[in-house]
Amino acid sequence: MRTLKWHIYNSAFPNRPLCWGHAALEFDTQEDAMRFFESLPKTEENLNAHITQDILYYASGYIDGTGKILGYDEHGEEKMIEVIKNE
Repeated sequence: MRTLKWHIYNSAFPNRPLCWGHAALEFDTQEDAMRFFESLPKTEENLNAHITQDILYYASGYIDGTGKILGYDEHGEEKMIEVIKNE
């Protein structure tokens, strides 16, 4: 059963969540969604993005983005990087 998660939506596709590949990114907390959002490139689409808590049913699947940010490897390719939290 799907539960409430946090998702990022942008102005270009307001009814489609931000995806990694074809799978929707989802986050356990608003803080994690905001941290990932802040790591995104500052494009016009992303400037008008919003973070919403909802129950999402997405045919292409889901990727847990909790505790991750967007980064780049040595070749400039995007990758998800695990964030180390100081508890």
